[in-house]
Amino acid sequence: MKKTALPFLLVLCIAFAMCKKDSTTAADTGGSFSVDGVSYKSGSQGTHYSASAQMLYCTNDNKDSLTISFLARPTATKAYAVMNDDADTLNSSNCGVDCLIGGGLIHDYYSLGTSGDSVYVTVSSTGKITASFTNITLTDTAFLVQASGLLKEQ
Repeated sequence: MKKTALPFLLVLCIAFAMCKKDSTTAADTGGSFSVDGVSYKSGSQGTHYSASAQMLYCTNDNKDSLTISFLARPTATKAYAVMNDDADTLNSSNCGVDCLIGGGLIHDYYSLGTSGDSVYVTVSSTGKITASFTNITLTDTAFLVQASGLLKEQ
């Protein structure tokens, strides 16, 4: 009896050891973004939509943040052209992107509206917004940088 139970218990232990509980990280729950290859993850504040400012914002505990501004809260899945945040006006088909590094004390970047830059927005069945973008051009008037990210409204 002991000889047949031992292989069964060994297989059972291996099976349990191979199972791993999913861990939730800030990037899973709120999102992350990168600027010129430096990655930033949402912190304890997470990623939220501000109805008063009409923007999706992701902030970490070091006050690094990225915001995507809309004319109105997105209600459907679609791609938004990225506008020149310094000169253009928001409309229903574009958005603006701003990024503060070090709370704006280190860099205060804004989108330039480079041709082809876009933010893809999906809206869940519960109305939560997810925005993704790759290599959009931002500037702080002195430097041009590339930003990518995935922001998930909590």
